[in-house]
Amino acid sequence: MSRVVLTEHAAQDLQAISDYVAQDSLKASDAVVDYLIEQLAALAKTPTIGRERPDLWPGVSCFGTGKSRWRSRFMIFYRKIKGGIEVARIIEGHRHIQIALDHPPSDAN
Repeated sequence: MSRVVLTEHAAQDLQAISDYVAQDSLKASDAVVDYLIEQLAALAKTPTIGRERPDLWPGVSCFGTGKSRWRSRFMIFYRKIKGGIEVARIIEGHRHIQIALDHPPSDAN
């Protein structure tokens, strides 16, 4: 099984997405989180499907989920690690990429 490691920022991102969607529907919130977890599992199995983004941080790749049925697109920033991925950020597509740049993975400096 491929592993997915969430940084503190990525865990906070996932919680914020869940909380935001839950304002309208708890069922939809659970579905969005399940969808994102499925995307993370797929990335862990095939981390090369993302686009490398050395312009952001060393070793970081980005994967855009495309529009989900919630009309949102998510950007997942991650690094390949032994046996899977380390997720640095999960950003809803309408948010500006600068948010990710402001919070690099802990060892990117």
